[in-house]
Amino acid sequence: MMDRYGQLRAAARCRETPDLPPTATELELQARFHRGDLGTAWTSRDGRRIELLHSGHWNREPGPDFRDARLLVDGAEVRGDIEIDLADRDWEAHGHGANPAFRSVVLHGYFQESARRVFTRDCDHREVPQVRLSADPAAPDSRPLTPAPPLDESRAIELVESAARHRLHRKAAAFRTAARLTDRDDALFQALATGLGYRNNKIPFLLIAQRSALARCRAEGGEALLFGLAGFLDAETFDEGTDDVRAYLAPLWEEWWRIRAREERLILPAAAWRLAGIRPANHPHRRLGALAAIIARFSEITRALDAGDCGAFIAILQTLRHRYWTAHWNLATFRLAGDIALVGEDRATDLAINAFIPAIPDEETAWQKLASLPGPAPSGKLRQAAEWLSGGSLKPYRTAARQQGLLQTYDDFFPDPPEAIYERFRRVG
Repeated sequence: MMDRYGQLRAAARCRETPDLPPTATELELQARFHRGDLGTAWTSRDGRRIELLHSGHWNREPGPDFRDARLLVDGAEVRGDIEIDLADRDWEAHGHGANPAFRSVVLHGYFQESARRVFTRDCDHREVPQVRLSADPAAPDSRPLTPAPPLDESRAIELVESAARHRLHRKAAAFRTAARLTDRDDALFQALATGLGYRNNKIPFLLIAQRSALARCRAEGGEALLFGLAGFLDAETFDEGTDDVRAYLAPLWEEWWRIRAREERLILPAAAWRLAGIRPANHPHRRLGALAAIIARFSEITRALDAGDCGAFIAILQTLRHRYWTAHWNLATFRLAGDIALVGEDRATDLAINAFIPAIPDEETAWQKLASLPGPAPSGKLRQAAEWLSGGSLKPYRTAARQQGLLQTYDDFFPDPPEAIYERFRRVG
């Protein structure tokens, strides 16, 4: 059924729309490139075929964005650095061509192309391969709900389950790409961090996971590294904090000051964070504390993944504890009256859907887990999608798989008449 839905999308010329808005910053572009969201194979502007084997490591020193990357250039392996800019002209605008620190760059990626051809040469006058990174910006969903004859339940479920398989396949493929460019555990770590960022702070959490790396976070001082790279360790917070805050921050500060000089270039700017309109329980301080708690139990999570045990994964998340964050919202509040779960039931289910299940190697096993998992509490978008496709009842969409399929169908085809969509779906089968 996954293939049928894929054929339907192809016939309808649906565009892939990664979550990369037109206002994306260079930092966001770099994070998406490092994860493989913007492709792993391109043809350079001078006609060379380029394939990314390993995206390298975030550079902590002045110079290119990523060090020690591996590429295939016309079939021959090449090692070196990678620079990612918003526009092709930024290579010269930022002075890279005259900077010896960029001598080892083997790939310059950009998002916006100038009307005139731009050449990239290093300080030795060697031409650097240049590729355009492509993604269709995801526009805000502001379309009005158009009344249309709904599908009957059996046809809606057939279409939705096919869409769910297609959606899972895409997520699994994206995870495999990320795992190939780093490794499986780091790819899972990044996926979990991104999910903890919720809608407003996915990219900052992804950047922290990429720049810290799982192995360093699991070592002594890993929690200090997380909060330091986030930019959350500042003198004002410590000086004005309650006794609880200072007791928690003191050892983090001691470790962070020891390593800060070498990490300073990777600290996120305050502007990277979006705090307006966020519920206290979802504050990035607390979400980062939850990530630290996840790291402490990461061996259990990988064992659950090896066993394909989705229930064990959700149970781990729901029983996370932290000596400070279980009883605090952020670094500027008094202790709460009682402990509150770091990851609630719905968020644990969401992380299972978007991070754990796509990481299960066998897609048929992954599908069975998704199909048997109860979905989280329905969102407003899910209710709107159900109204459009099948008249409003959420009863057929209680499983995570059907919720995912309903959302996929809505994203691809709303506001087309459901009956016409199903007829096209039937014909491709």
